Amino acid sequence: MANVSAAQTSNLTSNSTTASAKFKVDSLAFGLLFALGLTVVQRLVGFVRTIVFCRLLPDAQLGQWSLAFSFLMLVAPIAVLGIPGSFGRYVEFHRSRGELKSFLLKVTGIALLSSILLMTIMMLCRQEISWLLFRTDQHVDLVMLMLLVASAVITSNFCFELMESMRQVRLVSWMRLILSVCFASLGIGLILAFDDGVKAVCFAYFIASIAACLPAIWFLRRHWPEISANSPTVIPHRVLWAKLAPFAAWLWVINLLSNLFEASDRYMLLHFSQTTANEAQAMVGQYHSGRFMPMLLIGIATLIGGILMPYLSTDWESGKRRLVGRNVRLAVKMTAIGFTLAGVAVLLLSPFIFDGFLQGRYNSGLSILPLALVYCIWMSIAILAQDFLWVAEKGRLPSLAMIIGLAANIGLNAVMVPRLGLYGAVAATAAANAVVLIAIYLLNMREGWEIDKGVWLLSLFPLVLCGAAANSFDPRA
Repeated sequence: MANVSAAQTSNLTSNSTTASAKFKVDSLAFGLLFALGLTVVQRLVGFVRTIVFCRLLPDAQLGQWSLAFSFLMLVAPIAVLGIPGSFGRYVEFHRSRGELKSFLLKVTGIALLSSILLMTIMMLCRQEISWLLFRTDQHVDLVMLMLLVASAVITSNFCFELMESMRQVRLVSWMRLILSVCFASLGIGLILAFDDGVKAVCFAYFIASIAACLPAIWFLRRHWPEISANSPTVIPHRVLWAKLAPFAAWLWVINLLSNLFEASDRYMLLHFSQTTANEAQAMVGQYHSGRFMPMLLIGIATLIGGILMPYLSTDWESGKRRLVGRNVRLAVKMTAIGFTLAGVAVLLLSPFIFDGFLQGRYNSGLSILPLALVYCIWMSIAILAQDFLWVAEKGRLPSLAMIIGLAANIGLNAVMVPRLGLYGAVAATAAANAVVLIAIYLLNMREGWEIDKGVWLLSLFPLVLCGAAANSFDPRA
């Protein structure tokens, strides 16, 4: 990345202060504390929601929802070409130069056009998508509903990223809470009201995603005159995309690879298991039950990583690159310690949930829970560690790590799923996550990140949960 001269740095600071005076931004410490506080409530709501979903839905329908949700998380960033993910890096950059209005209008237009194009193509290929997602072409109507839901997810993701990049941490936290509460209440109500539980859940997620956008729309309507007044400069398309396009392209690639990596084990379990389509969907449902608590950790790590990005970017632009490295190391260590202790609590709580609330219906899910915790903690650490590469504008390097991990995940699942079924999928995914984490560390070091023994040792800390994993091993799972 090009160096910033002293004069440019002075102007950047001065302009940023002037622009920031128009609406208040949250400090890093306050933002993290507030976001984590509301996140606890949000995750508690999500925790209860998922338990109730598991209780109310048959195994196969739960598996269908898991596969549908993976599709939604995969297609949303693809549709917008990675543009919203670049907000954390470039909104402050253009805001300090009086270019924010021009920046937002141009990138929103491109994201809208690309989303419409992709949705149209997928609508034309709905039968093929049905077979790919569910191993049958009998769910075309569900695929069409999922495309509608995808449009709402794309919009809400866009709003989340934009508000985070403007450092409106409290607003984003309320938006996420609205999404979680609306989805839980509507989802449970619609499942009870209608026979087709999967469609009921999809429609609930559509409404909840729209509702979550409302605070961001309110904020933009309120502050748009101020943004316009402080953004007199129009950015030429060539200047804008020369800087943004490489970053967004690599972010698009890493999002695609990350979501393929995250979903590949379930789709390979669906297509490679030696069972019927309905039995394979039920197996995915068991996998979903064993993953829902570990996946809460990844959600928290993603939240923290998104909040950190604008602050790390500001320090990087100010030349405080050693501070960036130190903050990333601190985030990695705290995540390894905190999430492993949370994993211990989850294991202590799990018998009451699986045997009590879920009435022993998901014993296979319980058996894979410890190892799922291990790989979700490793994935969480990798999410935070790669922030160093993003602020250094080395987006191709996280992509390289994910390519290596995805290849390992697909290869290991292809070998282990036909032999060990569900447990093979989890073991293969755990090994692939270890590969990704090591690759991220090595690439960070290549770009100047100073790693210490504490990072390596604490990254191994989640393996204490493997004792429980070994005791629960069931090759018939």
